[in-house]
Amino acid sequence: MFRKKEIEEQVEGLIAQKLLAQGYEVVAVEFLKSHQGQVLRVYIDKENGGVTVDDCSQAHRVIETLIEEEKISDLQYREFQLEISSPGVNRILKKKEDFQKFSGSEIQIHLVMPFIQEDGKLQKNFTGILKGMKDDKIFLEIDQKIVEILWDTIKSAHIKYPFNS
Repeated sequence: MFRKKEIEEQVEGLIAQKLLAQGYEVVAVEFLKSHQGQVLRVYIDKENGGVTVDDCSQAHRVIETLIEEEKISDLQYREFQLEISSPGVNRILKKKEDFQKFSGSEIQIHLVMPFIQEDGKLQKNFTGILKGMKDDKIFLEIDQKIVEILWDTIKSAHIKYPFNS
């Protein structure tokens, strides 16, 4: 049985501390099916500047060793490609801490199910200024109004980089 979320959580739990000790933050872990097979993609970041190719290579070696030693059951008998990447300018917001850290940034949020607007319209996608998070609610400023979005309803979120600025 394919347990994508469990694999992602197990891998993140396994690698986060080791990579942190080497100066890297694990931003997100994704286990995906692609046209080339299965991919385990790990996004890393570091505080002092951007992530380089050498950083990705170093993190790749650490992660590969940890996965081989730990033998995560759902990965043990699967063929997959390990990819290490920087989060890029449209950084994924996956952890609750991200919604505090990037407060003030313009973000896009995609919901699992539609949100009912004041006018009765249904909406699943939002773009606005992140105003933080409290009590499992994300506060997003859209057209000078604050919209509260429940944490459990978020399918995905990322920073919207202002390319035209």
